[in-house]
Parts: sequence; C-alpha cells; structure tokens
Amino acid sequence: MALSVIITAAGSSKRMGGVNKLMLPLGGKPVLAHSLELFDRLAFVDRLVITASANNLEAYRELCAEYCTHKEWVVLEGGKERQDSIAVALRHLAQKGCSFVAVHDGARPLVSRELVARLYMGLLRGSANGQEFPSEVDVDLDAQQWLDLEKALQVRHRSLHRGFKYADLSQSRLMGRDSSAPSPNREEILGVIPGVAVKDTIKKVDKFGRVQETLVRSELRAVQTPQIFQFEPLQEAYFQAELEGFLGTDDASLVERCGGQVLILPGDYTNLKITTVDDIALAGRLLEEIYA
Repeated sequence: MALSVIITAAGSSKRMGGVNKLMLPLGGKPVLAHSLELFDRLAFVDRLVITASANNLEAYRELCAEYCTHKEWVVLEGGKERQDSIAVALRHLAQKGCSFVAVHDGARPLVSRELVARLYMGLLRGSANGQEFPSEVDVDLDAQQWLDLEKALQVRHRSLHRGFKYADLSQSRLMGRDSSAPSPNREEILGVIPGVAVKDTIKKVDKFGRVQETLVRSELRAVQTPQIFQFEPLQEAYFQAELEGFLGTDDASLVERCGGQVLILPGDYTNLKITTVDDIALAGRLLEEIYA
C-alpha cells in the first residue's frame, strides 16, 4: 500500500506532571495502544513509525510487538521538539519509497477508522486531476481493493521538490533558487487534515490581554490529527523549515508556508487529545459510549 503512518509519542507530558500519559490505562490498554491497534488493522496502511523519547523506546517496542501484528513497524528515538521527531521519521521513510504519509498524535486514542479512510480518500481525490472517484468510503475494502482504487484514480508518485520547494517564499528567505523550476499545480491538494467547527467566540489579544479583534467563528476550525500528505512535499516542507529555523504549529503549517494547498475535512469531536488527567476520564466515558 501507499500510506505510511507516523505516530508521535516522544513528548514529555509536562502537563501530566511528568507521567507518561501514553502509557496510562484507557479501556483496558495503554493510551498509545489504541492508535497502534487501529492503524495496524487498516488495509490501506503499509507501515508504522513511532517516535519515542530515549527512556520509552523499549516500552513502546513491547507495545508494538503486542498490538502491531499485521504491519511493518519501527520505533525511533525522537528529538527535542515534535517537529524534530517527525523529521527523524520522515528521513527513515524516505528510504522506503513512501508515496503518502499520515502524521498522528499518539495522545489521540479515539480516532476512528472511518475518519482516517475519509481523509485518505480526500487526498487521493485531490491527487487525481479530475478523475472520477467514489463519493463514499467503504472502510471494509481489503488491501487489493485499495490498491485497485489507487490505480484507478491514477495516483501520482512523482517528485515535486523542484517546483514546490520555493513556491511563495519571499526572496529574502530563498537560498539557491532555481529560476527554471516549474511552479506547483495550484489545484493539486498536497495535504488533507481534519478539523471541527469552533463553538466558542475567539478573540485575538495583545500581550497585555487587550482585545485586538474578534475573529469570525464560521471561518475557524480546531485542527486534529491524523494529517495526511503527499510524502515528498511534506518532506520538502520539513527541509525548508529546518533550513530556515522555522517551528510550525502543525505539519500542515509547514506545507502551507511553502505554497502548498491543504484541504480541511470534517473531523470528529470525539477525537480529543489527551493533555491532562481530566482528559483521561473524559476519554474513558467517550470510549464506553462508542462501544455501548
């Protein structure tokens, strides 16, 4: 299959008092195990890369051995920042001939297979240059059916780095620009991410807390993971960020700053990120409702 998955699990859990939240029990298994098990069972996923801090490498490898029984997997030591860890994973995947890559927070254990399939189909649609595609996603398709679907959509695995690399970057930030490089296709979707509508009114403030602007709520989305991309544009966006010392808020922000088109599809409010102890309790209740 064409899709590889990076699961970020190298965080320090500072807001959990240093306790590794990904190893806390949730529904009878560690938090991280839920994501491992879900991606391991998706027919259109070929391999998993899990990033870990040095002191969690062995624990995560033991989890993978138990919950990743169908896919190729590897646990790699991450870096100081989330972005550094993903860069490590991308360098590993670059040796595997990867076409598409999903990046998922290990702290989002309730992601559904329907959401992942919807996002992946959205990316295939955006890479098909107007070809016909199924309007609905059948998550029960087997591996061969997904392969046939990818082929039917004429998914292109091609290098975009010459055109994408410098798109829309200001001249002051360019290093070694190749003026003969072609421009990227503006209609091509390079990434698809999930987002949910913001329920509260959001205000922009200055450093003193004074309101500067009330943002238009209908135009705002709270972004989740997994975020799925064509591999080479994401790899190139990470290269540019590292070259220029830029630290983004998510993976899509790196692609966006290089001029890449990113599409937001509806996420799930249940796809929460566990940050505090209270989130564990909430996730437990949601898990009970899902399987009720």
